[in-house]
Amino acid sequence: DLYTNGLKGGDVGFEDMMRTGKLFGGFIADIKRKYKWSVYKSDWTDGMTDWRSILKYISTTAWLYFAVIMPIIAFGSLNDENTRRQIGVSETVLSQAICGGLSALFAGQPLAITMTTGPVTVFISVLFSWSEG
Repeated sequence: DLYTNGLKGGDVGFEDMMRTGKLFGGFIADIKRKYKWSVYKSDWTDGMTDWRSILKYISTTAWLYFAVIMPIIAFGSLNDENTRRQIGVSETVLSQAICGGLSALFAGQPLAITMTTGPVTVFISVLFSWSEG
């Protein structure tokens, strides 16, 4: 059994996955392991080996921009109507740009996709109606 023999005994190479017995011990160990700049840098640069791969990054980024901006505009206009113009398209685009940039930076994936969805729009609408009383 892998759990009793591998993780507990450490004989299969899962030393980093062993239980520490401390609160958030595994999370802290993971941060310490990934905090090395060389490891974090490799998350961004491993895929960029030549000009062809860099062009793939650029074309994928451009395609994702247009694929993501359309729903953001659509849901932003719904937010505009539901919140009586307090949260509009420009606020939705700006918040998605900031959150997407931070997510890509901290996720170690330059092409991480974060965007507003229907349930988020409904949540904003319900929260706004509750706040009005």
